[in-house]
Amino acid sequence: MVAAVEPVAAGVDDVARTSAEPQTVQVLHHDVCTVLPATDPTTVPTALRRVPTRRR
Repeated sequence: MVAAVEPVAAGVDDVARTSAEPQTVQVLHHDVCTVLPATDPTTVPTALRRVPTRRR
């Protein structure tokens, strides 16, 4: 139960990174789901292009 609430270190493949531009959306792949935390929700539709279709 404790392991469920402990933070997990993200690997290089877990976070999609692009250029040096500041990202308003991160694409985080975790197990069977993909999470897109965004500072600007209007950028999410564009960021979905970085998510494989099978994971949407």
